[in-house]
Amino acid sequence: MTTAPQLKNHLIRELMHTICFKKSGDAMVLLALSGKEPFSVFRYVVENRAHAYTLRGGIFIKCSSPYTSLSVRLECETEAAKRLIIRFVRDLDVDSPSSTLLPFDKITNLTVRRCGKPLSSIRVRWTDLEVLKMCDIPDAASNGFFKDFMKTHLPNLRKLEVGLTLKGCNKLLTMTPRVPLPEDVTLLLTVCENALANFGSLNTFPEVKHFTATVQCFTGIETAKIALSTDHHPGHKEFEKVFNFHEWLRNTKFSVPVEIDFTEKVDIAYNFDIGSVYTQLKSIGFEEDDFVFHLIVKEYGNVKLVHRLEHYDSTSD
Repeated sequence: MTTAPQLKNHLIRELMHTICFKKSGDAMVLLALSGKEPFSVFRYVVENRAHAYTLRGGIFIKCSSPYTSLSVRLECETEAAKRLIIRFVRDLDVDSPSSTLLPFDKITNLTVRRCGKPLSSIRVRWTDLEVLKMCDIPDAASNGFFKDFMKTHLPNLRKLEVGLTLKGCNKLLTMTPRVPLPEDVTLLLTVCENALANFGSLNTFPEVKHFTATVQCFTGIETAKIALSTDHHPGHKEFEKVFNFHEWLRNTKFSVPVEIDFTEKVDIAYNFDIGSVYTQLKSIGFEEDDFVFHLIVKEYGNVKLVHRLEHYDSTSD
């Protein structure tokens, strides 16, 4: 009795990736069902390379390449093939919370693009969740989100990424009882003009080890990275504001290493004395590169700063 020759594992992987990038979910499933090894490769590829997303009530699947940043949308002719792929998807992106039952066995990474209905209305097993990303949460919805988050049982959550306004951030840091946070937290802050906030009395979060803002309520913090971006017209005290920011960093004591990446886009269309500002910027270490002034690296104690000032003229072609 003879048996059909079996492909070696690395060839099965290459074949699975090739079929995937032909966008055929049905062919991937047919290969998976041809044997134990192909099924194992299929499961690994889907768990590690595929992500599902919802759009206008439908569920779609994309698969990324292990060699490039490209991804393709998988097409399935049969519902059975689609359901088998969905069974092993671990990464889900939903456009907004919905009460529709989602056919996923286990979701470990969840992204919510719009904060609408209660978080718990997303029908997944929350106990499996390891990474939660919430896109821009407006002020009107932040209280509801924080209270909903506190009521949701998330025993395995290790990373939270949430988009907030500065006012929403203030709520997060001052709510009573405080919001329980995982070890790794990223806040993507939307800051409007004149948005300096009085944070008042802040809660402490000793469980947080990695954070994107340096506030003294995170008593267990080990590293901090802050990315800031603003777009504005230059004022009469343009250089003074830059200088004062650097002086504040120089004189502020941080107990942990902090990395700050600060980009200012400045529209100089209606400023007739920008030359003097250029001279002042150079006096404190800025270097000129065409019309972009940037500070490559500046270190103030525990602070490593990259400060870019990008000047442009909105009236020019």
